[in-house]
Amino acid sequence: MRFSPPQLRVIVADSETEFVDAVEMSLEAAIQHMEAGAQYNYNRHEPALAHELAGCLGGGGLHVQNEAHSNGHVDITVVHWRHVGWRMLGECKIYRYPAHHINGCKQIMDRYATGRLPRTFCLDFFQEDEIQQKMQGIRNEMDANLPLQQQGPSHNHAIHWAFLTIHHHFSGEDITILNVGCNVYFNGA
Repeated sequence: MRFSPPQLRVIVADSETEFVDAVEMSLEAAIQHMEAGAQYNYNRHEPALAHELAGCLGGGGLHVQNEAHSNGHVDITVVHWRHVGWRMLGECKIYRYPAHHINGCKQIMDRYATGRLPRTFCLDFFQEDEIQQKMQGIRNEMDANLPLQQQGPSHNHAIHWAFLTIHHHFSGEDITILNVGCNVYFNGA
């Protein structure tokens, strides 16, 4: 069986930290694949885009579920093949405005996350222009208002159009959310 390097890194991860880093590399590769096909993804609805993302992440043998159950239907669940406790949950939204993204983070924090998983992601699909400006607007809004018991300002992330926020969960644990954008805008030019 053939694996892409990010997927191989997920499979051979020896720690939860390595697993999270490798999933995020795989997520970046999946985002780039979807962006390269923006002309096909531009006007799709949210469940179709989340399903496509799960398919891109799941290629090469990774265990990725679309609409798996964790106190509700989570858009994306990635599970390590040997350590089933190593999971990463993701919520997907079509960008509308910063509060809509924050609502996606709220779904993760208040419904899907039990407190056991240290990292999740909330991804916005941008079907309109100016993704950089709009992702910065989300970040500015979150840093100004510290929603969902956000523990201080956001942190940079290596993925383009992404940043990290840390939130205090009702379990007593802190959960880090990778806030990330996927540019599926197509101007037809």
